[in-house]
Amino acid sequence: MNEDNRKRVDLLKNGVDQIERFTKFKETVSGFSELELFVLIDQLGYIIWRTEHDLADQRIDYPEWDKNDKYVLQAEIELAVDQTVRFGVQPFVPESLTPSPMYFKWIRWWKGYVESMPKEEWDKMSLDLNNKGDLSKYRPQGKWNI
Repeated sequence: MNEDNRKRVDLLKNGVDQIERFTKFKETVSGFSELELFVLIDQLGYIIWRTEHDLADQRIDYPEWDKNDKYVLQAEIELAVDQTVRFGVQPFVPESLTPSPMYFKWIRWWKGYVESMPKEEWDKMSLDLNNKGDLSKYRPQGKWNI
């Protein structure tokens, strides 16, 4: 097999691996609670931002990080955001992958709630998240879409 064909085969294998990864990811997040989904979206976004920021400032040297890593994480965020439809959110502008104003309202509602938590409550919530505890008690007051 010549080098060009080997590269094509490797690219196809990588594509199949990515499809399997995204399929498993989508199956997993389809069972997430609203809180779990918010935390996942928030943390994946933070990983991208922090890594890109630290690389740009040369605070870290991370030669393994490449644009493909960023695109994989962004695709996972999009798959997670798409799950917000279960909670009454129209996640994307129709015919686009641009997050909708409705999605931004939902994400800000959750972010405001989580950021206003006292440390003790945050610690309890983190334990419940990690141990698959009762998450129903962690929810902002009112409704996000009012």
